[in-house]
Amino acid sequence: MPEKEAGATDRNFAWVVLQEQSDGRGNGDTSSASRVKRKDLDVPFDIDALKKDIKTEFSPLLDHVAAVQLKVFANEQELRAGEPLEEDKMVQVILAGARREQPLRVTYPQRAGSSSLGPLALVV
Repeated sequence: MPEKEAGATDRNFAWVVLQEQSDGRGNGDTSSASRVKRKDLDVPFDIDALKKDIKTEFSPLLDHVAAVQLKVFANEQELRAGEPLEEDKMVQVILAGARREQPLRVTYPQRAGSSSLGPLALVV
C-alpha cells in the first residue's frame, strides 16, 4: 500500500474546481470549489473513480464528454505544465483535494461549436 503524503487522511470525497479546456490546457472559465463524494464504495477511490463521480455529479454540464476525457491535476503548476495525475493514483494519498482551499483542478473539453460557458457556480 502506498504511503500517504503529509497531512493526507482517509476520506471518501475530494474538493475539485472544474475548468473548461479552451486552449488545450485549461485556461478557460473555472467553477468554485465543490466537494465530490465517492459514489461506489465497492471500488478503490482512485483518480479513475473520481473522474466517473465528477461526470455523474456535474451532469448535464459534462454531458458532452466521457469521464476518460477529464484530466485531474494536483495544483495550478501541474495544470500549466500539462502533468495530470495518473488514473490509478489513490485519492486519499493526495494532499490536494482534502480541503476547499486546496482543490484538485479538473479540466474538461469545450463543447463543440460553443464559446466559453462563462463562470460556473456549482453547488454540491
